[in-house]
Amino acid sequence: METARIHGGLTVGIPEGFHVMDDAELKLRFPDGIAERWAIRDEERHIVFTIIWHDAPSGLLAKLVSTRSLAERVEKLTAKSLKHRGFRLAGRVDRELCGTEAKGFSCGYTVQDVSQSAEIIVLRNGLTCYTLYCIMQSDCLDQARPAYEEILASLSF
Repeated sequence: METARIHGGLTVGIPEGFHVMDDAELKLRFPDGIAERWAIRDEERHIVFTIIWHDAPSGLLAKLVSTRSLAERVEKLTAKSLKHRGFRLAGRVDRELCGTEAKGFSCGYTVQDVSQSAEIIVLRNGLTCYTLYCIMQSDCLDQARPAYEEILASLSF
């Protein structure tokens, strides 16, 4: 499996069938203007996996804000931005990734009459916060979920 190193710290595997999205594709699929983003996509399994990162301005701030608090903030922002698409919270996510706690949520929404399922997870390493987004077409979950789990299992610092 090929790998990519994200923002100098997080290594992620790229399963067979996925391609790394170039700048033009990122701008088309994610018109929010966030520059600190990396993503892969498998068109046959209808899955997109993307990572956004940011660095805390200080070590003290990074220690004061919990991973759960960051995940809850991402959830609120996501719910607000997808309200017009019928955002539905499906549940909370607690995982261990890269030997550290990861917190997040799963949700659903609709794009152009197609039901989407997503799992969004916040993971921290030092001063860097990574937000992992996995977006899958709901009627393809049986095919997409194993690929997503393979990606998560490949993560390392």
